[in-house]
Amino acid sequence: MSKGNVRIYIRVSTEEQTIERQEHLIDDAKSQGFYIAGIYREKASGAVEDRPELQKLISELQPGDFVVAEKMDRISRLPIQDAERLIDQIRAKGARLLVPGIIDFSDIIEIAKQKGKYTGRKANKELHRKIIECHILNNPPLSISKTAKLLNTTVSMVTRVCGLYKKDSNYLKTLDE
Repeated sequence: MSKGNVRIYIRVSTEEQTIERQEHLIDDAKSQGFYIAGIYREKASGAVEDRPELQKLISELQPGDFVVAEKMDRISRLPIQDAERLIDQIRAKGARLLVPGIIDFSDIIEIAKQKGKYTGRKANKELHRKIIECHILNNPPLSISKTAKLLNTTVSMVTRVCGLYKKDSNYLKTLDE
């Protein structure tokens, strides 16, 4: 019985490097009982967000999928804010990131929260307010993608903020506190 679908991301930075050392992820995932839904290999810098195979992986993600990478730096060497946005794209698809030795990135954050060592980023209240105004309160409302483009943010951020607003009609008032 399968534990779920995994999509394996294998990346090296230069043409001189080989991806073979990361190929063990395929056998490791199979031996753990996962179904391999896709393998994405590329030679590209991790400091660049627009990597074709990574973008293809994200576009093909299905809810419940796991994204597997050898180390966190295989997914991203971007500045923390950009890396978090990339991880948010994975989560927005209903998928989870699995990194051997870490298991699930969100679990690490949850443990840190319980110990009081991670309180999370403070919400950009102004951005949240503008998202709600553009996508929900504007007449007519802007689309999610137009809102994201106008405010120089991601579609997943717009979706997340609008979800918070829809869950709690007082959310906009909490931004003023």
